Amino acid sequence: MSPNPPRNLSSDLPSPPPHKGVTGKSKKARPPLKSAAGKTAQKPVARKRPANVLAIKTRIASEIAKRRADGHPLLESTHIQRALLNGIPDPAWMKNKDGVFLAVNRAWTHFIGKNEADVTGRPDCEIFGHDTAAKVRQQDLAVLKSRQPLRIEECFPGPHGPAYFDTVLTPLCDEQGEAFGIIGIARDVTERKRMEEQFLRNQRMESIGSLAGGIAHDLNNILGPIMMSASMLREDTSRQTAEELITIIQEAAQRGADIVSQVLTFARGAKGERKPMEPRFLIRQVERILKEILPKSITFTSSISEGLWNITGDLTQLHQVFVNLCVNARDAMPDGGTLRLSAKNCEVSPGIAAKIDGAQPGRHVRMMVADSGTGIPEEIIGKIFDPFFTTKELGKGTGLGLSTVLAIVKSHNGFVTIESKLGKGSKFSIFLPATEETLRPAKPEEKSALPSGSGETVLIVDDEVSICKMAGTILQKKGYRVLCAPGAKEALEIYRQHGGAIQAVLTDLAMPGMDGRALTRALKEINPAAVVIASTGQSSYKEPDQHGGEFFLAKPYSAGQLLRTVHLAIGGNAPKN
Repeated sequence: MSPNPPRNLSSDLPSPPPHKGVTGKSKKARPPLKSAAGKTAQKPVARKRPANVLAIKTRIASEIAKRRADGHPLLESTHIQRALLNGIPDPAWMKNKDGVFLAVNRAWTHFIGKNEADVTGRPDCEIFGHDTAAKVRQQDLAVLKSRQPLRIEECFPGPHGPAYFDTVLTPLCDEQGEAFGIIGIARDVTERKRMEEQFLRNQRMESIGSLAGGIAHDLNNILGPIMMSASMLREDTSRQTAEELITIIQEAAQRGADIVSQVLTFARGAKGERKPMEPRFLIRQVERILKEILPKSITFTSSISEGLWNITGDLTQLHQVFVNLCVNARDAMPDGGTLRLSAKNCEVSPGIAAKIDGAQPGRHVRMMVADSGTGIPEEIIGKIFDPFFTTKELGKGTGLGLSTVLAIVKSHNGFVTIESKLGKGSKFSIFLPATEETLRPAKPEEKSALPSGSGETVLIVDDEVSICKMAGTILQKKGYRVLCAPGAKEALEIYRQHGGAIQAVLTDLAMPGMDGRALTRALKEINPAAVVIASTGQSSYKEPDQHGGEFFLAKPYSAGQLLRTVHLAIGGNAPKN
């Protein structure tokens, strides 16, 4: 948005009075002169300057000097600022180069919940929290330094909850090209983001449906060794054989749990949170999913360069990009073939960026999905990213896979290129901008002995009898007293009878009748200090407001996870002997 021209200072001054004579009365108009032919003759009249012209010029010069001393004319023209900003229906604001608000419009004050007088003349750090103010200041400095508009999509905290905005920051530059301020306009796209998340979730489910055959096949392969090993354990076996069978069961069960967890994470998605990440970690996660669900006729390989730059992104959405591309590659190789994932650093030059829609020059990480399939005909290669365009048979695809890939990559400020030859396969390259942010190395997990109890009582509530039995056995062997209930109704009766002796309640969230959330609320009504551990295998709740309890234990869980969670939950609530 270009800055408004400076206000005409002379227009603010009073117009000079009509010229009068010495007596103060207006002179009478002279009759026009006529020529000998009777026609009116135009006689030049010498105009006298008004007596106060020197005073007027002095006032103008003085006003200009004053405004030059105070700052740029645009920043001081408050009336123009208000008229301009209030004419914009979206939240809009103007700042100087030091980050101080000079003006905000009504839409901005309505969203933020503050009066204009409480904002103008103050910096971000006095209006927002520290983290938000630091992020905003970093964006402002980038615009002032580059003197180029910056468009960003961000989640912004407001008094009524977080909202998503499509924000454009534009530098205000003087005639010499120096940036002296910023004007910002933010369009609320919260509803659009909700619709996009719903669309992405539906499209993920389509991809999962496409891969369901491979998932079912692999899970059956996992369950087979478990069932056979369990049958053999019933027979008389040596200790060594029993140990080997138990190891097989544990490894197979963990493999199955990993697959289910990855499928649920992909299918359910996340809230769009974007964080710095290692591309190597992303590729390895995609590898684990694909190795389990791709048909054995397809050979899978990967090549990841050392020293990859970090990127910023939504892990679930980027999973979706690569799963969609790999599903298309699988369908392009009905008789088998080779699928290859690769990643390497890439510097995109300004010349290359100018030739590709949506590309920006600079450091990128290039991640490629290549197949040896049928390839794409040249006449349709320009249409493959169009929504609902598909070459598959009716019922075999909606034509949303590649359009979703393009939308996600563009939302990450990246771009996509494709190389394909009929009968020789295709290569899809995803270019994502590198980030300067570094990741903190994860601390190695310390191995420690499993904690034990000292006679504390735990109430286990689960409609799955085997869960109650196994969890109860583990806790009892480690020194806990255990009470079991097959449902919420029975649990409430037990808690009313033994509530004073129960240090923790472990409850499943998904139960017939009253579920775990309702049970938690009922327990809190009986005893506000009741300690509740929520557990479920349907999703990955982490926040207390999602499950109602203070602690969470995801199914399937190991004996160690159970004991550590119970120990952490009981804490100082253990009885004193």
